Amino acid sequence: MADDTIAFMESLVNAPAHLVGWSDGGVVALLVAIARPDLVRKVVAMGANFLPGPQSVVAPEMLEQMTPDAPDLATFRQAYEAVSPDGAAHWPVVVGKLADMYRTGPTIPTEDLARISRPTLVLVGDDDLIVRAHHCPVPRDSHIRAGRRAGNVARAAAGGTRGGQPAHPRLPRQ
Repeated sequence: MADDTIAFMESLVNAPAHLVGWSDGGVVALLVAIARPDLVRKVVAMGANFLPGPQSVVAPEMLEQMTPDAPDLATFRQAYEAVSPDGAAHWPVVVGKLADMYRTGPTIPTEDLARISRPTLVLVGDDDLIVRAHHCPVPRDSHIRAGRRAGNVARAAAGGTRGGQPAHPRLPRQ
């Protein structure tokens, strides 16, 4: 997805852009900032994992329960079936690809995060089901305590859940 985003930005965006992403979108934003800093002005990544699912999710067994008929995926299944050009029968393929993606990626080494040259804010909820806050390689509240970190990457703990508001709502505007 990062390669697709880079291609899109190269073809349609004429200046460095602000990238804001949640979950996999946050991963994409970080990967774009690492690979092509010339395309990025600032990054806000919320709930982005840095390690494959089995190493980062609170309950790795969640990945085994990710099946096409799983009750937790019913809302997503209905939304997909309503707009999919491939039809409802393609839903199991999508779930299989997603489960494989969550099991195997991403792996973003701390050294790569340190190479990000654009201002970047990583928001991690203390009670996020997917991203374990203690696995985040950026120190908690580093921006608030230190003002600026090497590589321009800072982290604020949201103090909430996966979709919760950050504890420091003014940080993304800085």
